[in-house]
Amino acid sequence: MDAATQEINAATQSMALYSLLPTVFVGIGTGLLIWTLFLTRSANHAAVAAVAETRRIGETQLRAWVGVERWQIEINGDINTGMMQEVLILIDWKNSGSTPAYEVSIKTGLASDKIFSEDSTWNEDGEAVINIMPNSPGAFGRPVVFSPERIVASRDDPIVIKSAVRYRTIFDQTEWRYSDTTWEFRYRGQATLEQVKAGNFSYHNMMATFVRPSGKMT
Repeated sequence: MDAATQEINAATQSMALYSLLPTVFVGIGTGLLIWTLFLTRSANHAAVAAVAETRRIGETQLRAWVGVERWQIEINGDINTGMMQEVLILIDWKNSGSTPAYEVSIKTGLASDKIFSEDSTWNEDGEAVINIMPNSPGAFGRPVVFSPERIVASRDDPIVIKSAVRYRTIFDQTEWRYSDTTWEFRYRGQATLEQVKAGNFSYHNMMATFVRPSGKMT
């Protein structure tokens, strides 16, 4: 092979190499562009997630939280004889949040009552109350009434009461918030039935414990 032929072959190979370089550079550029787009998209997702988390924290701090504050006992008696006729147990709900709780509805009764069954509806069984403002006096559900006989019998057969609440917050348009709690009441006094009827009874004679300490809250 003469020198001229060798020069032609070398030139041909160089041209082939030079023609390949733009393709390589385009491929590298495309890869860098894809990588940049991936990083940008990941950053956008992270930013959106951060905004959503910040909003969730803000709503949690500002929204209404309706929970049980206390239980209360009232005694009704015959004004003429002074004999005790019935004992009323009430569960008090309070808004401990920073904004009002709206469209509050409360159900209170024996834990076995049908108002707590799966086919029960709030419209039929819930007791509508006014909106509960933050840190204002709480709202009672319908009192649960017991005879003196049932109170004395609770020494051995405790009274189990459940109370549930449904409400909306300023951040809820279609969603409802729920909370419920269950209590067990026992009479711990030593008075007989006749003594209890005669007035030998006070709320100090009743011991209340949580059946479910944490209750349910959303």
